[in-house]
Amino acid sequence: MQIGRRGVLMGGAAAAATAVVQPELAQAQGAAAPWVDDGPVIATRAELEAIAESWCAALVAHDPARVAIAPECVFAENDQLIPLGQGAWQTTLRFGRYRNFYCDPQAGEVGLVANSYEMGGGCVFVLRLKVNAAKQIVEAEQFIARDPNGADNYERLGAPDPVWLEPIPPAQRQSREALAAASFIYFEALERNDGAGVYPFRPDCERIEHARFTVSQPANEGYGHSDATTRFITLPAKAQYELGLMAFVTAIRDRKVLVTDVERGTVLGSAFYDFDGALETINFDDGTVWKLPPYFRTPRSHHANEGFKVINGSFRYVEMTF
Repeated sequence: MQIGRRGVLMGGAAAAATAVVQPELAQAQGAAAPWVDDGPVIATRAELEAIAESWCAALVAHDPARVAIAPECVFAENDQLIPLGQGAWQTTLRFGRYRNFYCDPQAGEVGLVANSYEMGGGCVFVLRLKVNAAKQIVEAEQFIARDPNGADNYERLGAPDPVWLEPIPPAQRQSREALAAASFIYFEALERNDGAGVYPFRPDCERIEHARFTVSQPANEGYGHSDATTRFITLPAKAQYELGLMAFVTAIRDRKVLVTDVERGTVLGSAFYDFDGALETINFDDGTVWKLPPYFRTPRSHHANEGFKVINGSFRYVEMTF
């Protein structure tokens, strides 16, 4: 079966974020009627989670035959189409304690954020699977960030915050398109962040990056992988974006949705972050001039997968992996 690289990576659940239109944006911000999906269920939440767990167990066993895979299954790892049994199938030793699932029973899709361990150390592991009516996997893509610190952070965290698991009341549930629109809004706000965009964060919004807490922290410390010390992580999420510190993000492209979970109001999004390295300083509204550290001035691209918990069109929790 021939399939283009972007075809498999977009996935069956991925209504392209750039195609979002005004009605979906309105519902993403809580301005439309609740949405009900009365379509047939391909696999229940319990079945989807069990299939994802079986995939992980097969990875540890280095044996794809241990999980139900359709003959036409297309497999990608870190954005590359490769044969089943290669890549992390040969190196995964075990999985840690952390599991955050995203399930779409009508689409037969499941996403997972977890921590795994290879011969060379710990990893942050992201998975999307699509199954057919026979519960066979027809699409599989996994993203592996080899980051021992991130894996250990997730191990200490142990489990997702309970807010991720809470179902949205039926009257407040939003469509897949509205959840996709929410992820689009997030990426749009971050690209060339200038502090003047639309930032629909709840006051209690939390964000973790490789299981490191980055919102409303008690003290200044270096943000991300940089050696910079800014007040960024001491601020609430909305105030962080209003600060405009993320102006060094040149573009966010190839935006897509991996899985939408209408019942829980969660969406697992994905995009490439481009940094052209041309920005040297950022002038904040309070008169502070921040000289960007070398990490943020290094031209490069990152593939980021980000999970969002959306309540009434506003972000309650963000989980970033890259």
